[in-house]
Amino acid sequence: MILLKKGKGQGSLEFILIFAVIVLFIIGSIIVIQKQIINARQKKVYLQLEDFARVIVSELESAKGSPGSYSREFVIPETIEGVDYQITLVNDSEIKISVEEVNYVIFLDDNVRGSIGKGRNLIQKEGKNKSLNITITPLG
Repeated sequence: MILLKKGKGQGSLEFILIFAVIVLFIIGSIIVIQKQIINARQKKVYLQLEDFARVIVSELESAKGSPGSYSREFVIPETIEGVDYQITLVNDSEIKISVEEVNYVIFLDDNVRGSIGKGRNLIQKEGKNKSLNITITPLG
């Protein structure tokens, strides 16, 4: 029986190949874990935006459902869970809330006008009919 003698170079090559496979596996694992963390964070932010939007929708529903004229001041916080955000009323048809590349849109009825901002806002409805215009005005 003849045993083949391994050269020193072959052992080094095997080590480099094994090391490269392990490094690629570790990098791939880190990328997958990082994507899962980002997705979980975005989901958490989206759920926070959803809760925040419910407050705004309830204010609009209160105004819409009132039998006569309606006027109420409500406060929109400066941050959501300590994170800065942007809130805008777009074309009197939707309220857009943006946080860290996550956008949440509240679609509005045709009868909402004005603008909305952080801090104090005034919501008003004129008249007796439920379909009359609702106006939102930021107070600062």
